[in-house]
Amino acid sequence: MINFNTENKKIEKFEQFRDEYIKLIFNNELDRALKFILNLKKMNFSIKDIYLNVFRESLYKIGDMWENNEIDVGDEHYFSESTKIIMSHIFVNEFNHEENQKNIICGTIEGEYHEIGIKMISDLLYAEGFNINYLGTNVPIKSYMRFLNKNNFDAILISVTLKKNLDNLKKLVKSIKKEDNLKKLMVIVGGYPFYEDSNLYKKIGADFFGNDIDDIKFYLKYEKERNL
Repeated sequence: MINFNTENKKIEKFEQFRDEYIKLIFNNELDRALKFILNLKKMNFSIKDIYLNVFRESLYKIGDMWENNEIDVGDEHYFSESTKIIMSHIFVNEFNHEENQKNIICGTIEGEYHEIGIKMISDLLYAEGFNINYLGTNVPIKSYMRFLNKNNFDAILISVTLKKNLDNLKKLVKSIKKEDNLKKLMVIVGGYPFYEDSNLYKKIGADFFGNDIDDIKFYLKYEKERNL
């Protein structure tokens, strides 16, 4: 049985961590923000908890603040770039990685420059042992296809934040699905438009919509085994 009091206390604690992290970044105290995050790890909070409950939730709150005109686009970009710097430090210095031989390609579609969500997912999958090939933002369809055709991948994870980029995503998925040598490639999508419409991934032609890291890990593990 779930102890709701314990869960509520945990949520409140992470909200406090999130707000403190936001305050440090906006006070231009990047070093202190990094130390704050590393101290959470010393307190035995997992990297997953930090990524999802501090980084992700702070970015959601910053997005809401921008939409409500509490901050401007420069503030939003500054916060995002600062978070990417801290994530890079954690990736280089804090992650343990053991290969499990499943090869994943991650990135965003052409025209899409929002990458923190997909970078979080790729980092967490890397920590779980997946072999991650991270291509970054604004990757043209022909570049994805060239990369996929010269390497042996188990799955591709593509993130879209802006709805205007869904057409390019649909074109990429269509290009993948018509290639005989890519029939077993798992196409996983994510991003804000898919949270709004849980059936959108089917309309795009993708195999799966990753709601969170655990969903994606489960799908990668068991769908691959089913195919074999």
